[in-house]
Amino acid sequence: MVATRRFGFLLSLTASVTLALIIGTSAATFAGSTAVTRFNVFIGDCTIYGSGAAARSPISVTWRDSANRVKGIFRLKTGTNGRWHTPYGYCGDAIEPGDAITATVNGHARAFVVPRLGGTVNRDTDVAAGFGPKSSTITLNGSTGVPAHRRLTAATVHTNSNGAWSHDFSGQGDIHGDGYVQAMWLSPSVDEVDGFLVVPGLSVTVGRLSGNWSVYVRSVPGSSVGVSLIRNSNTIAAITVATSVYGYGYGDFVASNGDSIRVLAGDTITTTGIASDAHFVVPGILATGNVSSDVISGKCLPHLPFEFEIHAFDYSRGDYEYGTTGATGRFAVDVGRSMDVRHGDRIDLTCTLPNGDYVRLYPAVP
Repeated sequence: MVATRRFGFLLSLTASVTLALIIGTSAATFAGSTAVTRFNVFIGDCTIYGSGAAARSPISVTWRDSANRVKGIFRLKTGTNGRWHTPYGYCGDAIEPGDAITATVNGHARAFVVPRLGGTVNRDTDVAAGFGPKSSTITLNGSTGVPAHRRLTAATVHTNSNGAWSHDFSGQGDIHGDGYVQAMWLSPSVDEVDGFLVVPGLSVTVGRLSGNWSVYVRSVPGSSVGVSLIRNSNTIAAITVATSVYGYGYGDFVASNGDSIRVLAGDTITTTGIASDAHFVVPGILATGNVSSDVISGKCLPHLPFEFEIHAFDYSRGDYEYGTTGATGRFAVDVGRSMDVRHGDRIDLTCTLPNGDYVRLYPAVP
Protein backbone atom coordinates (compact mmCIF):
# COMPACT_ATOMS: atom_id res chain seq x y z
CA MET A 1 0.00 0.00 0.00
CA VAL A 2 1.01 3.60 -0.41
CA ALA A 3 2.23 4.96 2.90
CA THR A 4 0.86 8.28 3.99
CA ARG A 5 2.84 10.85 5.91
CA ARG A 6 1.92 12.03 9.36
CA PHE A 7 -0.63 14.76 10.02
CA GLY A 8 1.33 17.91 10.68
CA PHE A 9 3.91 17.92 8.01
CA LEU A 10 2.27 18.08 4.77
CA LEU A 11 -1.32 18.29 5.14
CA SER A 12 0.01 19.15 1.90
CA LEU A 13 0.43 15.56 2.01
CA THR A 14 -1.02 17.23 -0.22
CA ALA A 15 -0.63 16.06 -3.54
CA SER A 16 0.31 12.58 -2.71
CA VAL A 17 -2.37 11.30 -0.42
CA THR A 18 -5.36 12.90 1.31
CA LEU A 19 -5.99 11.40 4.71
CA ALA A 20 -9.74 10.74 4.73
CA LEU A 21 -11.01 9.03 7.86
CA ILE A 22 -14.62 8.43 8.64
CA ILE A 23 -16.91 6.90 11.18
CA GLY A 24 -19.99 4.89 10.26
CA THR A 25 -21.36 1.49 9.33
CA SER A 26 -21.91 -0.15 6.03
CA ALA A 27 -21.72 -3.53 4.35
CA ALA A 28 -19.58 -4.30 1.37
CA THR A 29 -21.47 -5.76 -1.57
CA PHE A 30 -20.14 -8.10 -4.18
CA ALA A 31 -21.22 -9.31 -7.60
CA GLY A 32 -19.72 -11.75 -10.06
CA SER A 33 -17.09 -14.39 -9.53
CA THR A 34 -14.34 -13.82 -6.96
CA ALA A 35 -12.07 -15.60 -9.43
CA VAL A 36 -12.15 -12.42 -11.52
CA THR A 37 -10.01 -10.57 -8.97
CA ARG A 38 -9.74 -9.56 -5.33
CA PHE A 39 -9.56 -5.89 -4.34
CA ASN A 40 -7.22 -4.11 -1.94
CA VAL A 41 -7.90 -0.46 -1.05
CA PHE A 42 -6.75 2.04 1.56
CA ILE A 43 -9.37 4.61 2.51
CA GLY A 44 -7.97 8.04 1.73
CA ASP A 45 -5.46 6.71 -0.81
CA CYS A 46 -5.93 7.10 -4.56
CA THR A 47 -4.54 3.81 -5.91
CA ILE A 48 -6.66 0.67 -6.26
CA TYR A 49 -4.87 -2.68 -6.06
CA GLY A 50 -5.97 -6.13 -7.13
CA SER A 51 -4.77 -9.72 -7.06
CA GLY A 52 -5.89 -13.20 -8.01
CA ALA A 53 -6.76 -12.31 -11.60
CA ALA A 54 -5.69 -14.24 -14.70
CA ALA A 55 -2.03 -13.55 -15.49
CA ARG A 56 -1.08 -11.23 -18.33
CA SER A 57 -4.70 -10.38 -19.08
CA PRO A 58 -6.37 -7.10 -20.04
CA ILE A 59 -8.44 -5.71 -17.18
CA SER A 60 -10.78 -2.74 -17.17
CA VAL A 61 -11.58 -0.97 -13.90
CA THR A 62 -14.40 1.52 -13.34
CA TRP A 63 -14.43 3.52 -10.10
CA ARG A 64 -17.57 5.42 -9.04
CA ASP A 65 -18.57 7.28 -5.89
CA SER A 66 -21.67 6.61 -3.82
CA ALA A 67 -23.66 8.99 -6.07
CA ASN A 68 -22.58 7.00 -9.15
CA ARG A 69 -20.23 9.74 -10.36
CA VAL A 70 -17.29 8.32 -12.28
CA LYS A 71 -14.01 8.87 -10.41
CA GLY A 72 -11.85 6.92 -12.85
CA ILE A 73 -11.86 4.47 -15.75
CA PHE A 74 -8.68 2.47 -16.35
CA ARG A 75 -7.52 0.02 -19.00
CA LEU A 76 -4.76 -2.10 -17.48
CA LYS A 77 -2.97 -5.43 -17.83
CA THR A 78 -2.35 -7.89 -15.04
CA GLY A 79 1.15 -9.04 -14.22
CA THR A 80 2.62 -12.52 -14.39
CA ASN A 81 1.33 -13.10 -10.84
CA GLY A 82 -2.19 -11.84 -11.61
CA ARG A 83 -1.68 -8.61 -9.68
CA TRP A 84 -2.56 -5.14 -10.93
CA HIS A 85 -3.00 -1.56 -9.72
CA THR A 86 -4.34 1.71 -11.05
CA PRO A 87 -1.69 4.32 -11.99
CA TYR A 88 0.26 5.70 -9.02
CA GLY A 89 0.25 9.19 -10.50
CA TYR A 90 -3.56 9.36 -10.67
CA CYS A 91 -4.69 11.22 -7.55
CA GLY A 92 -7.71 13.13 -8.74
CA ASP A 93 -9.86 11.51 -6.03
CA ALA A 94 -9.42 9.66 -2.77
CA ILE A 95 -10.95 6.26 -2.04
CA GLU A 96 -13.96 6.73 0.23
CA PRO A 97 -16.56 4.50 1.87
CA GLY A 98 -19.43 3.89 -0.54
CA ASP A 99 -17.21 3.94 -3.62
CA ALA A 100 -18.07 1.16 -6.10
CA ILE A 101 -15.23 -0.49 -8.03
CA THR A 102 -15.92 -2.86 -10.93
CA ALA A 103 -13.20 -4.92 -12.59
CA THR A 104 -13.69 -6.88 -15.81
CA VAL A 105 -11.26 -9.59 -16.90
CA ASN A 106 -11.80 -11.74 -19.99
CA GLY A 107 -15.45 -10.76 -20.11
CA HIS A 108 -16.13 -11.57 -16.46
CA ALA A 109 -16.94 -8.72 -14.09
CA ARG A 110 -16.82 -8.31 -10.34
CA ALA A 111 -18.00 -5.32 -8.29
CA PHE A 112 -16.94 -4.24 -4.81
CA VAL A 113 -18.33 -1.47 -2.61
CA VAL A 114 -15.88 0.03 -0.12
CA PRO A 115 -17.31 -0.32 3.41
CA ARG A 116 -17.08 2.32 6.09
CA LEU A 117 -14.08 1.70 8.28
CA GLY A 118 -12.65 4.17 10.76
CA GLY A 119 -12.80 5.62 14.22
CA THR A 120 -11.03 7.82 16.75
CA VAL A 121 -8.32 7.37 19.38
CA ASN A 122 -8.67 9.12 22.73
CA ARG A 123 -5.18 10.52 23.45
CA ASP A 124 -5.90 10.76 27.17
CA THR A 125 -7.19 7.22 27.73
CA ASP A 126 -5.50 5.48 24.74
CA VAL A 127 -8.82 3.83 23.89
CA ALA A 128 -9.63 3.39 20.20
CA ALA A 129 -13.25 3.17 19.12
CA GLY A 130 -14.93 3.09 15.75
CA PHE A 131 -17.05 1.30 13.20
CA GLY A 132 -16.73 -1.22 10.42
CA PRO A 133 -18.87 -3.79 8.65
CA LYS A 134 -21.32 -5.20 11.20
CA SER A 135 -20.65 -8.53 12.94
CA SER A 136 -17.17 -8.82 11.47
CA THR A 137 -13.52 -8.90 12.55
CA ILE A 138 -11.09 -5.96 12.32
CA THR A 139 -7.34 -6.05 12.95
CA LEU A 140 -5.65 -3.03 14.56
CA ASN A 141 -1.98 -2.04 14.64
CA GLY A 142 -0.12 1.20 15.20
CA SER A 143 2.49 3.18 17.09
CA THR A 144 2.52 5.41 20.15
CA GLY A 145 4.52 8.16 18.40
CA VAL A 146 7.19 10.21 20.20
CA PRO A 147 9.32 9.79 22.14
CA ALA A 148 9.45 5.99 22.20
CA HIS A 149 7.72 5.22 18.90
CA ARG A 150 6.67 1.99 20.55
CA ARG A 151 4.88 -0.43 18.25
CA LEU A 152 1.38 -1.23 19.51
CA THR A 153 0.63 -4.93 19.85
CA ALA A 154 -1.68 -5.97 17.03
CA ALA A 155 -5.23 -6.49 18.27
CA THR A 156 -8.30 -8.19 16.84
CA VAL A 157 -11.68 -6.65 17.58
CA HIS A 158 -15.17 -7.80 16.71
CA THR A 159 -17.85 -5.38 15.60
CA ASN A 160 -21.34 -5.66 17.05
CA SER A 161 -24.61 -5.81 15.13
CA ASN A 162 -24.32 -2.06 14.51
CA GLY A 163 -20.71 -2.26 13.38
CA ALA A 164 -19.28 -0.60 16.52
CA TRP A 165 -16.12 -1.71 18.33
CA SER A 166 -13.56 -0.44 20.87
CA HIS A 167 -10.14 -1.44 22.17
CA ASP A 168 -8.02 -0.24 25.10
CA PHE A 169 -4.32 0.29 24.21
CA SER A 170 -3.42 1.69 27.63
CA GLY A 171 -0.48 -0.07 29.23
CA GLN A 172 1.41 -0.17 25.92
CA GLY A 173 2.56 3.44 26.14
CA ASP A 174 1.01 6.88 25.79
CA ILE A 175 -0.35 7.53 22.28
CA HIS A 176 0.71 11.04 21.24
CA GLY A 177 -0.35 13.33 18.43
CA ASP A 178 2.04 11.80 15.90
CA GLY A 179 1.02 8.25 16.77
CA TYR A 180 -1.32 6.26 14.61
CA VAL A 181 -3.72 3.34 14.65
CA GLN A 182 -4.58 1.51 11.44
CA ALA A 183 -7.62 -0.71 10.96
CA MET A 184 -7.73 -3.61 8.49
CA TRP A 185 -10.79 -5.59 7.40
CA LEU A 186 -10.97 -8.67 5.18
CA SER A 187 -14.17 -9.46 3.32
CA PRO A 188 -15.48 -13.04 3.11
CA SER A 189 -13.88 -13.06 -0.35
CA VAL A 190 -10.52 -11.88 1.08
CA ASP A 191 -10.74 -8.36 -0.29
CA GLU A 192 -8.70 -6.07 1.97
CA VAL A 193 -9.73 -2.61 3.18
CA ASP A 194 -7.43 -0.49 5.36
CA GLY A 195 -7.86 2.89 6.98
CA PHE A 196 -6.33 5.13 9.62
CA LEU A 197 -8.20 6.12 12.75
CA VAL A 198 -8.23 9.77 13.76
CA VAL A 199 -5.61 10.48 16.42
CA PRO A 200 -6.40 14.02 17.69
CA GLY A 201 -3.62 16.50 17.06
CA LEU A 202 -2.63 20.07 16.28
CA SER A 203 -0.28 21.81 13.87
CA VAL A 204 0.57 25.51 14.22
CA THR A 205 2.38 27.58 11.59
CA VAL A 206 4.94 30.12 12.81
CA GLY A 207 4.82 33.41 10.93
CA ARG A 208 2.39 32.01 8.34
CA LEU A 209 2.93 32.12 4.60
CA SER A 210 0.15 33.57 2.50
CA GLY A 211 -2.12 30.77 1.34
CA ASN A 212 -1.60 28.59 4.43
CA TRP A 213 -3.71 28.49 7.58
CA SER A 214 -2.16 29.23 10.98
CA VAL A 215 -3.87 26.29 12.67
CA TYR A 216 -4.70 22.78 11.52
CA VAL A 217 -6.53 20.44 13.89
CA ARG A 218 -7.52 16.80 13.85
CA SER A 219 -10.16 15.53 16.24
CA VAL A 220 -13.46 13.67 16.46
CA PRO A 221 -15.30 14.13 13.14
CA GLY A 222 -18.03 16.76 13.37
CA SER A 223 -16.71 18.23 16.62
CA SER A 224 -15.50 21.69 17.68
CA VAL A 225 -11.94 22.36 18.83
CA GLY A 226 -10.92 25.46 20.75
CA VAL A 227 -7.45 26.92 20.18
CA SER A 228 -6.08 29.92 22.10
CA LEU A 229 -3.00 32.06 21.45
CA ILE A 230 -1.37 33.50 24.58
CA ARG A 231 1.38 36.15 24.44
CA ASN A 232 2.99 37.74 27.47
CA SER A 233 0.42 36.01 29.71
CA ASN A 234 -2.47 37.57 27.77
CA THR A 235 -4.87 35.67 25.52
CA ILE A 236 -4.70 37.70 22.32
CA ALA A 237 -6.83 35.40 20.17
CA ALA A 238 -9.11 32.41 20.58
CA ILE A 239 -10.80 30.50 17.77
CA THR A 240 -13.18 27.58 17.42
CA VAL A 241 -12.38 25.17 14.61
CA ALA A 242 -15.10 22.82 13.35
CA THR A 243 -13.87 19.45 12.10
CA SER A 244 -15.20 17.85 8.93
CA VAL A 245 -16.69 14.38 8.58
CA TYR A 246 -13.08 13.24 8.16
CA GLY A 247 -11.95 14.84 11.47
CA TYR A 248 -9.92 17.72 10.01
CA GLY A 249 -10.30 21.47 10.39
CA TYR A 250 -8.30 24.66 10.02
CA GLY A 251 -8.42 28.33 10.96
CA ASP A 252 -6.57 31.57 11.59
CA PHE A 253 -5.98 33.72 14.64
CA VAL A 254 -7.66 37.04 13.91
CA ALA A 255 -7.51 40.39 15.74
CA SER A 256 -10.60 42.44 16.54
CA ASN A 257 -9.97 44.58 13.45
CA GLY A 258 -9.97 41.51 11.21
CA ASP A 259 -6.21 41.31 10.65
CA SER A 260 -4.51 37.94 10.91
CA ILE A 261 -2.25 37.47 13.93
CA ARG A 262 1.02 35.71 13.23
CA VAL A 263 2.18 33.07 15.69
CA LEU A 264 5.62 33.87 17.16
CA ALA A 265 8.24 31.86 19.00
CA GLY A 266 7.55 32.11 22.72
CA ASP A 267 3.76 32.23 22.30
CA THR A 268 1.72 29.66 24.23
CA ILE A 269 -0.91 27.50 22.52
CA THR A 270 -3.71 25.91 24.52
CA THR A 271 -6.59 23.78 23.26
CA THR A 272 -9.87 22.16 24.16
CA GLY A 273 -11.28 19.13 22.37
CA ILE A 274 -7.94 17.49 21.46
CA ALA A 275 -6.18 16.14 24.57
CA SER A 276 -5.15 17.28 28.03
CA ASP A 277 -1.50 17.50 26.90
CA ALA A 278 -2.26 19.43 23.68
CA HIS A 279 -0.68 22.69 24.84
CA PHE A 280 2.84 24.04 24.38
CA VAL A 281 5.14 27.04 24.13
CA VAL A 282 6.00 27.67 20.48
CA PRO A 283 9.72 26.92 20.03
CA GLY A 284 12.10 28.92 17.88
CA ILE A 285 12.56 26.88 14.71
CA LEU A 286 14.69 27.70 11.68
CA ALA A 287 15.27 26.55 8.11
CA THR A 288 17.39 27.89 5.27
CA GLY A 289 18.95 26.69 2.04
CA ASN A 290 22.39 27.14 0.48
CA VAL A 291 22.29 27.57 -3.30
CA SER A 292 25.99 26.69 -3.62
CA SER A 293 26.01 23.43 -1.66
CA ASP A 294 22.30 22.45 -2.05
CA VAL A 295 22.20 21.86 1.71
CA ILE A 296 19.00 22.54 3.65
CA SER A 297 19.75 23.22 7.29
CA GLY A 298 17.84 24.37 10.30
CA LYS A 299 16.75 23.77 13.85
CA CYS A 300 13.86 21.95 15.48
CA LEU A 301 13.79 20.34 18.93
CA PRO A 302 16.54 18.04 20.28
CA HIS A 303 16.19 14.31 19.60
CA LEU A 304 12.82 14.70 17.86
CA PRO A 305 11.64 14.13 14.27
CA PHE A 306 11.77 16.80 11.59
CA GLU A 307 10.70 16.78 7.96
CA PHE A 308 10.74 19.25 5.14
CA GLU A 309 9.76 19.70 1.55
CA ILE A 310 11.92 21.94 -0.63
CA HIS A 311 10.38 22.99 -3.93
CA ALA A 312 10.37 25.61 -6.65
CA PHE A 313 7.64 28.23 -6.34
CA ASP A 314 5.75 26.49 -9.19
CA TYR A 315 6.56 22.99 -7.87
CA SER A 316 8.53 22.18 -11.04
CA ARG A 317 11.40 20.96 -8.83
CA GLY A 318 11.26 19.45 -5.39
CA ASP A 319 12.44 17.01 -2.75
CA TYR A 320 11.16 15.63 0.56
CA GLU A 321 13.42 14.64 3.45
CA TYR A 322 12.97 13.63 7.08
CA GLY A 323 15.02 12.56 10.06
CA THR A 324 15.67 13.02 13.78
CA THR A 325 17.71 15.87 15.20
CA GLY A 326 20.66 15.46 17.56
CA ALA A 327 21.33 16.95 20.97
CA THR A 328 21.31 20.54 19.64
CA GLY A 329 18.13 20.15 17.60
CA ARG A 330 19.96 21.08 14.41
CA PHE A 331 19.85 19.27 11.06
CA ALA A 332 21.57 19.59 7.68
CA VAL A 333 20.59 17.60 4.58
CA ASP A 334 22.21 17.66 1.14
CA VAL A 335 19.42 17.51 -1.47
CA GLY A 336 21.76 18.00 -4.44
CA ARG A 337 21.11 14.53 -5.82
CA SER A 338 17.42 15.36 -6.18
CA MET A 339 17.33 19.03 -7.12
CA ASP A 340 19.31 22.19 -7.69
CA VAL A 341 18.45 24.62 -4.89
CA ARG A 342 17.82 28.16 -6.13
CA HIS A 343 17.06 31.56 -4.63
CA GLY A 344 13.36 31.88 -3.80
CA ASP A 345 12.70 28.14 -3.48
CA ARG A 346 10.23 27.36 -0.69
CA ILE A 347 11.04 25.26 2.36
CA ASP A 348 8.09 23.65 4.17
CA LEU A 349 9.52 22.62 7.56
CA THR A 350 7.66 20.57 10.16
CA CYS A 351 9.06 20.02 13.67
CA THR A 352 7.56 17.43 16.00
CA LEU A 353 6.94 18.50 19.61
CA PRO A 354 7.38 16.25 22.67
CA ASN A 355 3.60 15.67 22.82
CA GLY A 356 3.46 14.65 19.15
CA ASP A 357 1.88 17.86 17.90
CA TYR A 358 3.63 19.98 15.26
CA VAL A 359 5.04 23.42 14.55
CA ARG A 360 5.62 24.46 10.94
CA LEU A 361 7.58 27.14 9.10
CA TYR A 362 7.59 28.24 5.44
CA PRO A 363 10.75 30.26 4.70
CA ALA A 364 12.18 31.01 1.25
CA VAL A 365 15.76 30.20 0.27
CA PRO A 366 17.73 33.47 0.48
